[in-house]
Amino acid sequence: MKSLFHGSARSVRAGVAMAAIAALATVVLAGCPAPEPEEPEPPRLSRAELVDTDEIQLRITNLPDADEFDRLEFSIDHDIEVVSAERRVPMVVLRTEGEFVEEETYTLTMYDPEFDVTSEMEIDLGMLVEARMNEMYTDKELGYIYEDGTSIFRLFVPRGEEVFVHIFDHPADEEGEVHEMEHIGEQVFEARVEEELWGKFYGYQITERSHDPQPIVPEVPMDTIFADPYSEAVASLNEYPQKHRTLIYDSDFDWEDVESPGHDINDLVIMESHVRDLSAHETAETPYPGTYRGIVEAERGGLAYLEDLGVNAVEFLPLHHFNNIEAPYDEHSYGFRNTWNPFEENYWGYMTTSFFAPETYYATDGHLERGEWIGTDGRAVDELKELVREMHRNDMAVLLDVVYNHTSQYDEQALKLIDYEYYYRQPDQTGTGTELESRRRMVRRMFADSVVHWMEEYKIDGFRFDLA
Repeated sequence: MKSLFHGSARSVRAGVAMAAIAALATVVLAGCPAPEPEEPEPPRLSRAELVDTDEIQLRITNLPDADEFDRLEFSIDHDIEVVSAERRVPMVVLRTEGEFVEEETYTLTMYDPEFDVTSEMEIDLGMLVEARMNEMYTDKELGYIYEDGTSIFRLFVPRGEEVFVHIFDHPADEEGEVHEMEHIGEQVFEARVEEELWGKFYGYQITERSHDPQPIVPEVPMDTIFADPYSEAVASLNEYPQKHRTLIYDSDFDWEDVESPGHDINDLVIMESHVRDLSAHETAETPYPGTYRGIVEAERGGLAYLEDLGVNAVEFLPLHHFNNIEAPYDEHSYGFRNTWNPFEENYWGYMTTSFFAPETYYATDGHLERGEWIGTDGRAVDELKELVREMHRNDMAVLLDVVYNHTSQYDEQALKLIDYEYYYRQPDQTGTGTELESRRRMVRRMFADSVVHWMEEYKIDGFRFDLA
C-alpha cells in the first residue's frame, strides 16, 4: 500500500502543476491579441498536360473548394473549346473539342472572377509526341543487305536528320571510308556501295537530329560511331565502355540435311544451362573449354554428358551478343560507380548488345583480355550453328533464353545512341535501368525480326522470354 500511496501523491502533485501552467497560459494569452486570419491566395496553374486527344489534366495551387470551383473559367487559344471542367483532387480534368497539333504551342488561360486574377500556362503536348513515336513504322528491310554486287546499309533513326556509315578494314581503325546516308522515307536512312565488302567492318554515326537528346550513361558523345542494331556478327573491344563494330560476314554453313528432332512439347526433358558451364571445367575433357565447339567435342562433358542424363532439350542461358565488361569496381567512370561487381565482368548474359548476333566470347577465339578485340572473323556464327546441328543430330531440341525487355548498360549501346527516348521506357520498370519501350511498333518489329532470324538462320526450336 505504501507504493500506491506514494504513486497517488505524485499524481496529485502533477495535476496541481498542470493546472497552474494552464492558468498561467490563460493569463498570458488573455493579454495577447488574436492572430489575424490569413488572406486567401488566388488559385494558380502549376501544370497543364494533354493526356488524351480531348483531355487535359491540370494541377492548381490554392484550388477552390468544391462548392466554389465552378467560378473558375478556362479557355485555350487556337480555337480549342473547353467543354467541361471537373474537380478530381488533386487534379482538375478539362474536356475539349478541337484538334491539337504537335507543331503548335497552346496556352491555357484560367480566370478567377473573385480575385480578378488570370493565370496562364503552356500545355504540355508530350502525349502527341509519344503517340506519334508509338505509331512510327516501316516494313523496309533493315541492316546490311547484299544485292547484285551492291552493299546496302539501312538504319531506322526515329528523329535523325544527318546520318553516316563508316566502313573499316579493321575494327580498331579510327578512320575509314565514310558515306552519307540518304533519307528514303519513314525515317529510314540508306547508303549504297557498289562493291562486295565481306570481311569489312562498319558503324553508324548520327550528326544531326530533330530533337535535343538527353544525356546517356555511359557518358559518351552522341556522335559516337556504333554498331548496327541489326548486326548478325559483332566485333567487340574488351574495355569499358565496350565498343562494337558490325562485321560483314557471309556464313556459308552446311547443315548436312540435319533437321530438328521435332519433339512434342509434352515429351521434353529440358536442362537449363550456360554455354560455358557445359565444358569449361577440365573434367569435361575438351580441347575448347567453355565454347560452342567445346560442348560438341567434349569427351565427358557437353553433349556426352547431356546424353547420359537422358536430356532431349537444352535451354541455353542468353547467348545473344552481350556486354561482357562492366564499370571499374568502386570507381566513378563515365557516369557509373560500380559498387556491386568486383569482377567487373558480366557472366550470365542478361545484358544484350545485339539481338541478331551470337556471343563471340563463346567462340574458340573468345577471351576477355583487356584492350583487345574479339569476334573479328565471324567464327562464332558458324560454331554456334555447328553446335545446333550436332544437338539436333543427337535428338536434342535447342531453346534460347532471350532478353528482349532490356539491353546492355555498360557499353556504347546502339539503341541508346540512336534515340534513347524512343527506345527506352521512362522511368524504367524492370530494375535494369534500360527497359525497352515495347509500346513502339518498331521496337516490337525488332523483337519479331530477331525471333524469326534465330529460327531461320540457326534452326532454334523455342524460346524462354526473360521477365515475361
